[in-house]
Amino acid sequence: MTEHKNIYMALAAAQSEFGKVTKGATNPAFKSKYADLADVASVVIPTMNAHGCAVLHYVKDGAMRTEFAHGASGTRVWCDVPLIVDKQNMQGMKSATTYAKR
Repeated sequence: MTEHKNIYMALAAAQSEFGKVTKGATNPAFKSKYADLADVASVVIPTMNAHGCAVLHYVKDGAMRTEFAHGASGTRVWCDVPLIVDKQNMQGMKSATTYAKR
C-alpha cells in the first residue's frame, strides 16, 4: 500500500491509476451497454484501497452518501445524492440507492 499525507493526495494518486471501466451490463430497452455498479466498483475500490482509502456508501438524511476515508490521516470527503424513490417499497428503495451509488 502506498502511503499518502492526506486523502487529497491519495485521491489524486488513485485517479491517475484508474483503468477503463468495462460496460458489462446490457439495457434491453435501449439495446445499449452500460457500466453497472459492480463494473465501476471493480476498478475504483481496489485502486482506492491500494492508496489507503476506504469507499463507503450509506443512507443519511434521505440521501445516499458516498464517502472516501483515508486511514493514515483520518481525513474524509463525501458527496450526498438525494434519493428519489419511485415505488414506496424495498424494490424502489434498492433501485434508488443502487442508482445513487453509481
